[in-house]
Amino acid sequence: FLNQRLNRAVGRMHDNLGAISGPGDHSAVKERLLGQVFAALPGAMFFLLPVFALLLKAFYLFKRRLYVEHLIVALHSHAFLFLSLLLGTLIHLLGAALKPHAPWLAGPLKLLTAALWLWAPTYLLIMQKSVYRQGWLMTVLKYLFVGWCYCWLLVFAIAGAGLLSLTE
Repeated sequence: FLNQRLNRAVGRMHDNLGAISGPGDHSAVKERLLGQVFAALPGAMFFLLPVFALLLKAFYLFKRRLYVEHLIVALHSHAFLFLSLLLGTLIHLLGAALKPHAPWLAGPLKLLTAALWLWAPTYLLIMQKSVYRQGWLMTVLKYLFVGWCYCWLLVFAIAGAGLLSLTE
């Protein structure tokens, strides 16, 4: 059963890659595949949540905290980042809708977006400092390294979502 399912998935992947690289208009195929990537991302992010908590557990091993506490920090961090992304998207859509009617709002909305993009990592750093109660040097070093590791995990999750979208 599993072999047949894998063969079908590889066949669909081959067909999708052929549709993208073949002659003709590829915009519909690319749009469909991009939609499938975005459909697979919530599952990937759900998978990354406990992995991020494990990453925090590894970096704060000597803090004697339970895994559940790191999971709560991971949930809070993800919720805050998703809220920031939602607000950024809403500000962008508002700017696009108001551009023909009130072009003078473009500057303040860009400043608001920049402030949001600066506030998100700053808030996460302050949150990590207050939760784990270490000095600023260790907090910043761990914050940067955990962020770097998480970015790679995110790249692999998006790549996995992309591969899964090719099999649909």
